[in-house]
Amino acid sequence: MKPFYLTFLLVFVSNIMLSQQNDNSAFFETFNAFFEDNISRQGIKGDWIFELNEITGMHKFDFNNDKELDVLVEFTASPVEGGGAIYFYTVLFENIINQDYRMLGYFNSKNLQFSSYFESEFRFVKEANSKNSYTVAYQLINEEFIQIK
Repeated sequence: MKPFYLTFLLVFVSNIMLSQQNDNSAFFETFNAFFEDNISRQGIKGDWIFELNEITGMHKFDFNNDKELDVLVEFTASPVEGGGAIYFYTVLFENIINQDYRMLGYFNSKNLQFSSYFESEFRFVKEANSKNSYTVAYQLINEEFIQIK
């Protein structure tokens, strides 16, 4: 009887791990497509090529009350040539039944660090590492982050 339970447990755990891996791969495919379409080529002619430096934050919460965990990502990017400049971005992805993700909006978030989401407000700490830090709030309106406080 014990081999049956052990086999059942292994199959169950494997299925959970596989579903999480599929969820992650769908998310990172969407993130990469977003980055290529919106960040990697900038400038008037699209001749400034940017690369991803670092994902500085990933936050999961139910943005649209559909019982799915949506993902807000904070990251930095910099020009491939020339260097020196680092640009900060925040982007929100909607989780569609754990099978796909859709970008809802993004903005340049220099000196901001995400702190919470409450009653349709995204709250960020401005200059989080200084003694002069304070909270600012944004709302997502028509796929655009608008500062409200």
